[in-house]
Amino acid sequence: MIDRLFWLLFSFRGRIGRADFAIFWFIQLAVWGIYQVALWRRYLVVTYDAAHKAHIALDAPPVVRVVMFFLSAVALWVSLAVQIKRLHDFNWSGWLLAVPIGGASVGGLLVGLAAALQLRSLVILAAVVFSVAGLAGLTLILMMFSRVGYWGDNGHPRGPDEDAAAGRGDVSTGSAPEARRAFAPKSSPPGFGRPGAAQTFGRRSVRP
Repeated sequence: MIDRLFWLLFSFRGRIGRADFAIFWFIQLAVWGIYQVALWRRYLVVTYDAAHKAHIALDAPPVVRVVMFFLSAVALWVSLAVQIKRLHDFNWSGWLLAVPIGGASVGGLLVGLAAALQLRSLVILAAVVFSVAGLAGLTLILMMFSRVGYWGDNGHPRGPDEDAAAGRGDVSTGSAPEARRAFAPKSSPPGFGRPGAAQTFGRRSVRP
């Protein structure tokens, strides 16, 4: 149980289905709500002034700043790990998340440049980038909730046991074709698979 939980939250390998993803998502929302009430409401006031928000955060006690940074980093890692495993269930690459994340990062950079250079054109461009990134992220999330995963073996294990077995080249995981071929019969028994061949039973032979 502990191994699976650690694999689910922190490993980028493997795949999960819709049920596991939905459970994680709602738990994440609950944890984020507690985090919002306990820390953000006091030290990160919701405001459109980014400089004012940063000033409030920097004025927080050092221990609170360390805790906020640590929790934010862990939450980001866990969210990426779960979403990447969900994409693996579609037989897709986890790098697809680079589209919304990269778009949001570029949009934030453009907002900072617009504030520093006082260029409204950059603000408009940042709004477009944020919109595209948000639409891409929302589309991926909706697909993670609704899309059925790949039914066959796509090389991504469904749990920590299969993940460990894949590293050992276990035949049951379907991850080591060479090992599977080693267990395959070298040749068919006499009379099977060859039209017209005799099937022998003791000293007698029976022909089809």
